Amino acid sequence: GCRGWSAAIHPPPPAHPPTVPRGGEAELSVTLQGSITPTSEVIKVAPNAATFELTATDGQEEPTAVDLKDTTYVDEYGVLHVGKGEKAGTVITVTATSTYTNPSGATTPQTATATVTVS
Repeated sequence: GCRGWSAAIHPPPPAHPPTVPRGGEAELSVTLQGSITPTSEVIKVAPNAATFELTATDGQEEPTAVDLKDTTYVDEYGVLHVGKGEKAGTVITVTATSTYTNPSGATTPQTATATVTVS
């Protein structure tokens, strides 16, 4: 069995470019990297799955939180969809939280964030 494990979500690479137009999409990439002690070829730290939470600010020097439209979301394939009703300059922060569960003990959720600006 597993005696110990560690895992971390590495932040998704920034969208290329780091802006997403209203009505546009940006693919997010989540890679869960971990180790199992003692090492094993049979047991893997998987899957590379995460839940996503979106928050946003108005993008000003002193940012104010803003609500996103219902048409802005991350789908089951890890694609961020930016609704046509979002204002240009809105900064969206995507927080990914791992869904990995340690089968041999306590699970410590891992998180990573990425930001995009609506153009």
